[in-house]
Amino acid sequence: MVNQEHPEGGNSAPQAPAATPAFSGAARRRFTKAGAVAVGAVLTLKSQPGMAANSSGCIFATPSAAGSFAINRSRSPMVGSCNAVSPGYWKMHPEAWPKQPYYPTKSMWDLPFQKIFPVGRSSTFYGQKLGVVIGWGGGDAQDVARHLIAAYLNAMLGYTNPYLKTQMVVAIWNAYNSPAGYAPAGRIWSSSDISNYIKGTWGEGTLWA
Repeated sequence: MVNQEHPEGGNSAPQAPAATPAFSGAARRRFTKAGAVAVGAVLTLKSQPGMAANSSGCIFATPSAAGSFAINRSRSPMVGSCNAVSPGYWKMHPEAWPKQPYYPTKSMWDLPFQKIFPVGRSSTFYGQKLGVVIGWGGGDAQDVARHLIAAYLNAMLGYTNPYLKTQMVVAIWNAYNSPAGYAPAGRIWSSSDISNYIKGTWGEGTLWA
C-alpha cells in the first residue's frame, strides 16, 4: 500500500503548451456550457446518507451509480472501499508508477498519452508522456487528463476495483471528447464533474445533484 498523501501541486505546476486541444468547435462550446447543465446542490461524497465509507473515510461508486444518486437522492449508489491516490501523489512519486503491461521493464510514466487515451496527432497531448501530462496545469481538458491518468494508475493497481477499472477510465475520456459528451446517468458531466468524481476515489470529491 502506498503512502496516501495527496499534494495537488502549487503555483509552480507547469502549464500545458499552447496547441490544438483534444476537442474543438461545437464540442468545446458544449463543454463550456456544461456547468449550466450540472446545476443544483453539491453532493459531498464524504458524508451523504446512504453511502458507505471505509476506515479512511473514502467513499466510492461506479459512475452510473454516482450519477443516478446525484439525480435521484432516493437511489443509493453501489459503494465500496477504495485506496486511490491523487495526481499530485503520482506526480511526486514516479518510483511508485506501475510497469507497462507489455514492457515490464518500463514504467507507465514513460508511456505516450495516446497509447492509453486516444487523441489526434494535432492534439496537445499527442506524443506527451503520461508522467509529463499529469503535472500540467491549464484548462478543462488538462484537468480531466490529469485525473484520468491518476484513475488509470489506481485501477491498474486494484485500488478502485471493481467500481472503476482501466477500461472504464478510458471510456470516460472517449465519451468526454465525443459530440454526445459523458453522461453516465443520462446527464452530461462537465470537466469539473469528472474530476470531482475521480477525487471521490480518495475521499475529496463532490458531485452535483
